[in-house]
Amino acid sequence: MKLDTVETDRLRLRQVRESDAASVAALVTPSVSQWTATWPPALSVKAAHSRLKSVIEYEKLGLAVAFAIERKSDDVLLGLSGIYRKKLEDKRCSFGYWLGEPFHGKGYMSEAAAEIIRLTWSLLDVDVIEAGAQAENIASIAILRKLGMHCIGTRIEYAPVRNRDEACVYFEISRPT
Repeated sequence: MKLDTVETDRLRLRQVRESDAASVAALVTPSVSQWTATWPPALSVKAAHSRLKSVIEYEKLGLAVAFAIERKSDDVLLGLSGIYRKKLEDKRCSFGYWLGEPFHGKGYMSEAAAEIIRLTWSLLDVDVIEAGAQAENIASIAILRKLGMHCIGTRIEYAPVRNRDEACVYFEISRPT
């Protein structure tokens, strides 16, 4: 799936590149990893490269759209976001995101997420976007609500990075009519 570079007031959303690996590895710290199910707290550049390569392959299959989130003022990579589905015919997709710790609390993710949700409707043939956050992740839940997503309940999800089940609150938004 080809994503053209898109800009918001402060940010640039572009396709993920394998060359982002060093930046990604530096950004995924324990304080970032604690809120994700699959990003480990200590990520090597080699592991980040492998992961980004997999994401790019998923995109080629039409199962995902991944976004590198950059600050326009200095081209610094702030984090990643993605929309994923398990099968091409799925009409429901999952929305995931994270920012590096130095970029928390500045409104960057709210700005990026609003644009990503808008773009998803034209990039993927889906009817519903779903996102989950750990019940304690107040900042992430606030972003999902700000996007106009409504709560659909709590589910227990397996977090492979911590090898345990965790309670996550789920939200969804439907394609505008």
